[in-house]
Parts: sequence; C-alpha cells; structure tokens
Amino acid sequence: MPRRSSSTDPRAVRVRGIIERTALELVTERPVDTISVTELIKTAGVSRQAFYEHFKDRDTAIIAALRGDLLQALDTRTEEIDGVPIVLSSITRLVAERSAHHEHLRGSTLFGAVIDLWREQLAPACGELATRLIQERRDELTAEDHRALSAFILGGVTELVRSWARETAQIPPDRQAELAWQQVRRFVGLQAGPVRTGTSTG
Repeated sequence: MPRRSSSTDPRAVRVRGIIERTALELVTERPVDTISVTELIKTAGVSRQAFYEHFKDRDTAIIAALRGDLLQALDTRTEEIDGVPIVLSSITRLVAERSAHHEHLRGSTLFGAVIDLWREQLAPACGELATRLIQERRDELTAEDHRALSAFILGGVTELVRSWARETAQIPPDRQAELAWQQVRRFVGLQAGPVRTGTSTG
C-alpha cells in the first residue's frame, strides 16, 4: 500500500484531492482506457513520486475519485417523498448527471469495480427498505429472508437503473425512481401505489 494513501496530514490530503479531482475530470471527458498515469501527473501538476505515495496505479486513483464523488453526491436516506424513497430518486438523478462516466467506463477493466462501489454504498439503504417492506407485509421472516430480500432489492434496483441509463430516450429521473419502486413493491406482493402521469413543475 502506498505509504501516504491514508495520511490525514493536510498536505497529503490536498495532494490526494488534486489528483482525484483531475482523475474525475478526465473520466468525464473521455474513455478511461485512454487515460495514463503520465497524463494524470501532468494535468494535476504533481510529481510522479507524489502520485505513487498516494496511489498504487491509475486504476486506484480513478476508483478513489469516483468513490469520493459518489459519497458526496448520493443521498442514501430511505424516507419517502411523494411515495418514493429518497435514495432511489438520488440514484436516478445521479445516473443522469454522470452519464458521461457510465459511457467512458463501459467496457473497461474498471467497470466491474465501479458497479461493486455502487453496491457497497447502496447495500445499507436496501437493507432498510427490505425491513420496511417486511413490516408492511407483516410477515414473520428470518434473518436469511431479510438478507435475500435486501440482495433482491439491491440487484433489482441496480439493474433497472443500468437498463434505463442505456436507453437513448430516457424517462425523467424522478419518474424512473417512481417506476423502480413500484416494480420492487409488486415483486414482493405489495400494492404499487398510484402512478403519476405528469411531472411536478413546482
């Protein structure tokens, strides 16, 4: 592990921040497989030694940048607004806003790691949603049942959003979040709730 990868020294934090911001900018601009450590170093304005004090290679720098961006932008609260958990609306908005990231990571060696990163961040919220659905059904389910339902929600929501992100003509993010939640509820045998036919202008 690079010796300063977890350092809380202000200078180390600043250098890591510069490298991660640069990595994020480059991933937004073009396919990740065209980005090199040399370019990262040059664009960030840091030395090669400084880079390797913080990151093992290009991939760890890019993943760190994407993790930081996700932690900052993703709202994992499970309270509902207009009948939809906040986390689902946050996911669909974030996917829409970061569409360039999806396009530039697809097909790269990093794509699987990015999906794992999303799953890692979403797993606790999906566990909370599973608990809520079980309580609403008033079922006496085991811990294993809860784990299975949590995994089902996590996998289902991830795939619904991924499929939606690949569509050329996208449904508005908030509408897609609503549809995803309705689908999850149907799968577990609960009423989907009313379907809105329009979007709010307020």
